[in-house]
Amino acid sequence: MRVNKVHIATVIVSIIIGLLITNHAMAAGKGYQKIEQTENAKVIELTNRVAKIYPVAPELIQAIIFYESSNRMEVKSSIGCVGYMQLYPKYQKARADKLGVSIYDTWGNILTGTDYLIELCEKYEDVAVALAYYNGDSKAGRDGYISNFAENILNLSRLLEEKHYGK
Repeated sequence: MRVNKVHIATVIVSIIIGLLITNHAMAAGKGYQKIEQTENAKVIELTNRVAKIYPVAPELIQAIIFYESSNRMEVKSSIGCVGYMQLYPKYQKARADKLGVSIYDTWGNILTGTDYLIELCEKYEDVAVALAYYNGDSKAGRDGYISNFAENILNLSRLLEEKHYGK
């Protein structure tokens, strides 16, 4: 009887791990089959709101959120990054405090992440380089290097803009 319980528990854990890996792979690569799979009504609402505050296309932030968290606020990375935009509390808590929000809140997470991205864009004057730095890529800004992360974000952002505004 005990072997069966252990076996069942192992199967359940394996299924859960498989689902987590699948969800992460979908967000980390070109894992979507249709552009509609990348969209989330709440994320669209909040990114449209943040685009009224910052000079940024909401589709760019939507693309970041999709690749960082598969549009799931509850996601926490193995190194402790949290939320839609996978913010690292150690580095982004002070920014969130300055903005009067919490990175653990949906709006606060998006506002703080966008504020950080805008700062990087202003500093490096190149969205692709800013995206690579946002993602913690140590090669960012070297000899025209564009990270896979930045390339994926820019591509998805373009596709979302085409879908939303026509082309």
